Amino acid sequence: MKHFNMCGQQHFYPPRAAAWLLARFCSPGNRWSIVEDYAEIFQELAEDQGSAAARSWYWRQVIRSLPMLGTNLVIGSYTMLKNYLKLAYRNILRHKRYAVLNICGLAIGLAACLLMAGYVLHELSFENMHPLKEQIFRINGRIPYAGQVLLNGVVGAPLGPAVADSIPEVEKSVRLYRRHNVPVRIDDRDFKEQKMFFAENEILQVFSLPLLRGDQKTALAAPFSVIIDENLAEKYFGDQDPLGRTIQMTLQKVHEFTVTGIMRKIPSNTILQRPMIASFQSLLQTNREAMLEWQSWGNITTFVLLKAGMDPESVSAKITALARANLPDDEKEASYYLQPLGKIYINNEGSGINNDLDNSGSITRLYVFSAVALLILLIAAINFINLTTAKITGRMKEVGIRKTCGAYRSHLIKQFLMESLLLTTIAMGLGLLLFSLFKPRLDVFLGKTLSLSVLNTPWILPSVGVLVLLVGFLAGSYPAVFLSRFPAAVIFRSGSPQGVTRSGLRRFLVGFQFFVAAVLIICTLVVLKQVHFSETKDPGFDRDGLVVLRNRDAHNSKNSIILKNQIISRAGVAAVSTVGSFPTAQNRNISNIRLEGQTEEKGKIFQSMEIDEDFITTMGLELISGRNFEAGRGADQQNILLNETAVKSLELDEPVGAIVFRGEKNFRIIGVVRDWNTNSLHSRIYPTVLFHANEAAGALVIRLPDSRAQETIARIREIWSGMLPNQIFDYAYVDDLNMQAYAAERRLASLLISFCQLTVLVACLGIFGLAAYSTEQRTKEIGIRKVLGSSVAGIVLMLTRSYVRWVLVANLLAWPAAYLLVNRWLQDFSFRTAIGLDPFLLAGLITLMVALFSVIFQTLRAATASPVYSLRYE
Repeated sequence: MKHFNMCGQQHFYPPRAAAWLLARFCSPGNRWSIVEDYAEIFQELAEDQGSAAARSWYWRQVIRSLPMLGTNLVIGSYTMLKNYLKLAYRNILRHKRYAVLNICGLAIGLAACLLMAGYVLHELSFENMHPLKEQIFRINGRIPYAGQVLLNGVVGAPLGPAVADSIPEVEKSVRLYRRHNVPVRIDDRDFKEQKMFFAENEILQVFSLPLLRGDQKTALAAPFSVIIDENLAEKYFGDQDPLGRTIQMTLQKVHEFTVTGIMRKIPSNTILQRPMIASFQSLLQTNREAMLEWQSWGNITTFVLLKAGMDPESVSAKITALARANLPDDEKEASYYLQPLGKIYINNEGSGINNDLDNSGSITRLYVFSAVALLILLIAAINFINLTTAKITGRMKEVGIRKTCGAYRSHLIKQFLMESLLLTTIAMGLGLLLFSLFKPRLDVFLGKTLSLSVLNTPWILPSVGVLVLLVGFLAGSYPAVFLSRFPAAVIFRSGSPQGVTRSGLRRFLVGFQFFVAAVLIICTLVVLKQVHFSETKDPGFDRDGLVVLRNRDAHNSKNSIILKNQIISRAGVAAVSTVGSFPTAQNRNISNIRLEGQTEEKGKIFQSMEIDEDFITTMGLELISGRNFEAGRGADQQNILLNETAVKSLELDEPVGAIVFRGEKNFRIIGVVRDWNTNSLHSRIYPTVLFHANEAAGALVIRLPDSRAQETIARIREIWSGMLPNQIFDYAYVDDLNMQAYAAERRLASLLISFCQLTVLVACLGIFGLAAYSTEQRTKEIGIRKVLGSSVAGIVLMLTRSYVRWVLVANLLAWPAAYLLVNRWLQDFSFRTAIGLDPFLLAGLITLMVALFSVIFQTLRAATASPVYSLRYE
């Protein structure tokens, strides 16, 4: 390329690509001298030999120079990088206290964030283990009942096979029957499994449940066969071979199940996580009539595997048509729909589906955990940036000297960024170590094994790398860009340029940290208050020493009254009552109750129980009007008792003597019982109807004596073994059954306590570091004030009041925000504690004391030091 200047002289430019390449490979210190030298020679050659020859020479020289220039550039860059790292390392050692505070705060924040992120992603990853997940659906029912439409996660037993046989879009169906608190006997040892399934053999083909041992195609094909996971195999049989061994379980009587397979431990992110699965054929053998009965409500969870590309809505319509063709006339209004497997766990919160497979996840809880984890990481990052920028003024002279010695601005920027990135990298590495140490404890606490590790989880290391760059550049960019722009003369003349020492933003960020801490503390205190309220509130009955004994064979043997009389006469119990079933969060029967002249649609849904004449006495309930059931009075089979809520629901002014209907049968109300909590405090008190139990009642409620409870249970066990040798002794304390309903709240409270501790600790580290730096900056001022007569208390007050002001403002802003959060959370409880002022005042006191302790620890040491040392500072 050529150009003519104003004097008419012809000017030639080197090839652009070659010049750019040459400039890139030159070191910054000699880049322009080399480029200009090459350009001058190129100009001379172009004038003497022509532009083509000059361009050829230029390209040859650039190509020849590249190896040497590249080598020099790499060596120079390595030398500079090494120098930057050495300077960063020395600066960290010179300010060890700030470095430790920075590193620890950021490491704790990262570890907490990773742990919570792992939990959130675990909850969102439910059912990802199944390759056919997108084709698997559960059949749910919409059941019209008492003028409402109830959603139900179980259906009639015959529906699954009929769907697989009749609807071409369905490839396979799988039926499951869930059981809770199943008594198990291995030889002469008794166990109780909280959860298990009876399932068809197709479960091993439709879902990903690999067997370590056993035949995948036939393991659950035969009646009374069972597969267990590897942990349960070790628990039951130790080092012995479990295949072919027998396990005793009670259906209606004790049956021996043969172990036909060993499963790999099922991951916790699936609703199918069960350590034991027995064959569905066992139910067909023991209760064949019930398994062949078409009914809209049912008790069988049914999954279908659709062929690829099939429309779930059209299949739902066909399932509804098939079911209605077989249902009884009074149930033909029922309809069915398919729910995707991946949406069963996380989307069921608040959907009102009855008889769900497991406790559903909570998307709201995931939002809360995600927000808290990000806030903890944000607080840690704020501390890191605060403490890094707070050290700016202490390095102004260093910047001036380096500039005087010839340092470029780019060198200073790289040095500050390198220091910040080095600190961030060390902090993140420590955070990963803390994460690895505490992750197993989180697994134990949650009761879930999170598939999460530093090396095997692909998103962790890239995320940490991004955080290193983000936090490192945010913390290092302000001092790097701001300090490096001032000329050395300005720095030495004025010491600190205007704007460097302004700390308003830093104090605002400290206030934000304590705002978050106050909100978390208030939320934690309210959760603890509600948990305590739930566990101590009077439920309306005397729950001390109350146990429930399940008699699973009573329906066939009709022996509940005989067993009750034997326990009364021989065991020394305080009271005994027979009941059809005791209501818990997992078991609640309902009935449609209506007044005379009303249709079924106008009826009311009542909780129903079958009790005998001793139930009110045994439970410690209060009969407020009418009479109780009476022993030997046959007419009481047509009589009922109601609770107060049921009377209000029916709008009866004079309930005793009134007639109500269940189906075609009529019943006379003979008494009203004062309300009591039959379920957890999450639920309102249900309108409850009490029918008279007969000798087929499947449970006994027993009041143990105030002393020697274990001896009494041992005598009951002895009576049980004599009368029912083929049944496993299965009992539970009523208190324990109720407490299970609050496990999620207790877990939430524990997590919030941990969050609060981490948040307060990180905020404490930040304010401690800022107070130390602020005190250090005012060392001479403190000495002068002491010489002029200031007291220690006056100096401490002067240094602490700005921090106290910000903490108080943070609390005033936190209180309304926390109130809105906890008030919304408490809406999930029908019975809830009053929020009160105490959580807010206590949170304010805690945050204030933490801030004061952090600041006073530093300021008191400076205020009590001798003025001589203060005035000689620097």
